[in-house]
Amino acid sequence: MRLTAVLLLVTLMQVSATGLAQKISLSETDVPLKTIFKKIRTQSGYDFVYAESLFKGMKPVSINIKNAGLEEVLDQIFNSQPLTYSINNRTVTVKEKIPSLLDKAKSLILELVQDLNVRGRVVDEKGEPLIGASVKVKGSNRVTTTNDSGMFNLTGVSEDAMLEISYLGYKVKEIIAKARLGDIKMESHTGELEEVLVSTGYQTLPKERATGAFVQIDQTLLERRVSTSVLSRLEDVTSGLIFNKTANSNSAISIRGQNTLFTSAMPLIILDNYPFEGDLNNINPNDVESITILKDAAAASIWGAKAGNGVIVINSKKGNLNTSTKVNLTSSVQMGEKPDLFYYPLMSVADYIETEKKLFANGYYASMENSLSQVPLSPVVELLIAKRDGKIDGNLAEKSIEDLKAYNLRNDQLKYLNQYSLNQQYALNLSGGGANHHYYLSSGFDQNRANEVANSNNRFTINANQTSYFLDQKLELNFKIGFLQYEVRNNNQGLVNLQPYTRLVDNEGTPIAVTSLYRNSFKSFMQSKGFQDWSFNPINDVQEYDNRQLTTEFRINASAGYKVTPALRLLMSYQYSKNVAETSNLQKANSYNARNLINEYTTVNPDNSIILRIPLGGIKDLINSNGIGQGLRALLNYDKTLNTEHNLTAIAGAEIRQLRTTNQNSRLYGFSEDYQRSAIVDYLTRFPLSYNTGNLQTIPYRDSMRLLTDRFLSYFANAAYTYMDRYVLSGSVRFDQSNLFGVDANQKGVPLFSGGLAWNISKEGFYQSAILPYLKMRMTYGYSGNIFKSLSSYTTASYSDGQSSPTRLPFQQIENPPNPALRWEKVGMFNVGLDFGFVGNRIGNFGNSSPLIPQLN
Repeated sequence: MRLTAVLLLVTLMQVSATGLAQKISLSETDVPLKTIFKKIRTQSGYDFVYAESLFKGMKPVSINIKNAGLEEVLDQIFNSQPLTYSINNRTVTVKEKIPSLLDKAKSLILELVQDLNVRGRVVDEKGEPLIGASVKVKGSNRVTTTNDSGMFNLTGVSEDAMLEISYLGYKVKEIIAKARLGDIKMESHTGELEEVLVSTGYQTLPKERATGAFVQIDQTLLERRVSTSVLSRLEDVTSGLIFNKTANSNSAISIRGQNTLFTSAMPLIILDNYPFEGDLNNINPNDVESITILKDAAAASIWGAKAGNGVIVINSKKGNLNTSTKVNLTSSVQMGEKPDLFYYPLMSVADYIETEKKLFANGYYASMENSLSQVPLSPVVELLIAKRDGKIDGNLAEKSIEDLKAYNLRNDQLKYLNQYSLNQQYALNLSGGGANHHYYLSSGFDQNRANEVANSNNRFTINANQTSYFLDQKLELNFKIGFLQYEVRNNNQGLVNLQPYTRLVDNEGTPIAVTSLYRNSFKSFMQSKGFQDWSFNPINDVQEYDNRQLTTEFRINASAGYKVTPALRLLMSYQYSKNVAETSNLQKANSYNARNLINEYTTVNPDNSIILRIPLGGIKDLINSNGIGQGLRALLNYDKTLNTEHNLTAIAGAEIRQLRTTNQNSRLYGFSEDYQRSAIVDYLTRFPLSYNTGNLQTIPYRDSMRLLTDRFLSYFANAAYTYMDRYVLSGSVRFDQSNLFGVDANQKGVPLFSGGLAWNISKEGFYQSAILPYLKMRMTYGYSGNIFKSLSSYTTASYSDGQSSPTRLPFQQIENPPNPALRWEKVGMFNVGLDFGFVGNRIGNFGNSSPLIPQLN
């Protein structure tokens, strides 16, 4: 009991362990206060707590001290700042210094006796006047604003006063007061707004140099929602990412709608710079550092023939250099309501029954009543038939029908087949680093109970990465490993084809049988001949299944990067991944599915004896899938700035990938859980079905094997030129080859390209907007592609052994005729966008994206 209590306590805590240092040494010149705090924390282990607003206008700090105590260092750095501090439990709290009565009196006397007239002119980086800039005497209420020429004038200012100058879109500036200040040049604040790094999976670059449509979702945004799924955390956090919740959708999410004719609209998922072939829900969100969504052709075309639906780039967490070891243990428990089955308006039960009565009167059910296939009829229709045929008193039939109007299937479904969901998530990680290495290690366990009774999923993950630097940090070696085990149990398939007045329990709350598949009179008659119980009890039947899927994923990433020159870097990387999915669907001997299939293939002899074509027992389906992927990439990265005005960023490289997948399906009849044995059945003979003896069918055969090998060879290049941080020109080209397409060598590949322009308007000298300090216009055009594996340049056919055909001869059925000129599906896109930013780092965008018609030759 004590151990349990300790574990529960630890689960609800975050532990941060840091290395401690007794003495502090610093040698810094004109650095921000935050930088000093970080260095003190590294050496001492003390944490700093402060409000961001305190640092607006703080003077930079210069300090040179050796082997000093913490308080001595803090006293020195706060000596010239309007701040003070307190220390409690290894935490330094920084707060604003409150002037004493003596300080206030001194300030007042100085203001009265001094008569210094301060004049100056506030200008931007180009020397243009800033109209309406605020000029304030720090520590007082004296403030003025600049005129149409950017000029200001303050009288009665103390000689040692500090002036604080601010303007929307620019950094706050502090200067010492003097009579003639001349031009005071302000520094644009838009640089901080734009300092957003976006990742394409091949490179990381500032958003200001990008022409494509990128959206970056950082860790803070991801953690706004408590969830065990990355997919659910992405919902409603960015524009352009569409969640498709309709039943007929071929993908859970899409980027800017449907961009394909035949394939799935699911975007390409990149995890740690390589395509991720698994389920996005398998990724532990606690291990994700950031997600970048590539929306248009200029952003996504670097991924070529698989990027037509957009790209989602996921980067895992990693450690930092010169950081002491941190241990974080977090947990969350989330309980959800039962689903609202009454959300969608449906016909009332009374109206439904009246409609059935009207249809019966018009003879609508006559064909079903006489069907040779024993089509099931609803309880109301059966009562109407019994009343018509005189098998039941008319008043009693009408009363029974009226009684059904008081029931609603959804009430029973909510009470007996639905439950409150419960999601439990636990995560532990360690991170840190030294001068030449950093590391990250994590493990996670999730246990989720679904809204449907008997459904659940569990996940266990381990992730680790280590980066080391050698040769004066010119050589970088990185190694990552990931392990995942994900188990899903899906024993409650829900209810289908039941009338809205169907009852699942009787008046005492005991589960009862409902009408399903065949008429009740037919099933009762066949049971009298010795057939298995043919009744369907939805509540009890849920417990008669053991349907589970166990997925195991294993990934290894290794890379080596070498900085040939300060501007040129060579990178070699390799990935190995293995995915094993084992599905076991056991329909126990008492399950309705097993009893129904046995009864369907049971034969009645002329002497009324029966023959079981399918032996008694359970039915077990096994599906095993094994996928092994390998990828090798060589990449050159160039980034050079000349004369502070010209910047060229470029990458070029090649990669080869292979994905080999095997699938094996099998079915066992007459399966015994206790003895783990099954029985042999006759798959060759066509037997008459019990519900329609004129229909001859073979026993369902589920055994199959499949082997698929996909190979890709790609060459790519991407470059962007930036002039004066205002004008950006970008271009991208990629050539993909595959064993999937083209008989001729020149038809096995497809060239894809994109180009883009961007204009950072807010950096122009004429742009003076206090409301929108950041404004950027961009335009892109290009092509990306999609892969449709169901088509091939060769003749493709499916093989059958012919046992289910009348001739019993093997045959092949043509699926696709030959097409030597077949190529990948190409998606062209033209995009125009406008990015804007408000003060306070609030960034937005809008634009128009026009996908061209996908082409498939």
